[in-house]
Amino acid sequence: MSQPPCDCPNTTVYNPNSTYRANVNFLLSTLTSNATVATGFYNCTAGRDPPNIAYGLFLCRGDVTPNDCQQSRSIVWYDKCLLRFSNQPIVLLSEQNIMITSSNPETITDQVEKFKQLLGEMMNEIATEASNDQSGKKFGTKQANFTALQNLYGLVQCTPDLTGSDCNICLQDAISTLTSCCDRKRGESFVSKR
Repeated sequence: MSQPPCDCPNTTVYNPNSTYRANVNFLLSTLTSNATVATGFYNCTAGRDPPNIAYGLFLCRGDVTPNDCQQSRSIVWYDKCLLRFSNQPIVLLSEQNIMITSSNPETITDQVEKFKQLLGEMMNEIATEASNDQSGKKFGTKQANFTALQNLYGLVQCTPDLTGSDCNICLQDAISTLTSCCDRKRGESFVSKR
């Protein structure tokens, strides 16, 4: 099994016996035990002393059931959930940082312009759908016919703490990256990290 996609840009490490480490451990158990909330999203903090506070959030993919989301094995299904923690607040922030998580090495060789146009239109439609999602999940999917034998599938999701406007801005930033990072790829997964 391949390693999960991860983003650990901070080169500062913490002591394994530290208060912060204990707070992270408590935070992670709290996040996973609350993964069955209706929106599949939960955020919390652990600790009271600012240098040692751990902030975290958990997000289940919008089409995953709460029971599947809570099972510990779902941590292995990287495309179904997101788990993030930090020593800085992370909820309601709108910094964007694109991270590619997986890629299909095959590329489209025929009807390239049609593919690019269809992909852009489809992704913009589901970005609007997710931004205006009234269920609270900020989730959208869409399927489009590329050829008689090939379909194009898309999925987007924002964390529910974002406003519809912030969700749309974040998704549009990610969509604008498609042509530079994923040009003609048959499949691509990436996270626009807030």
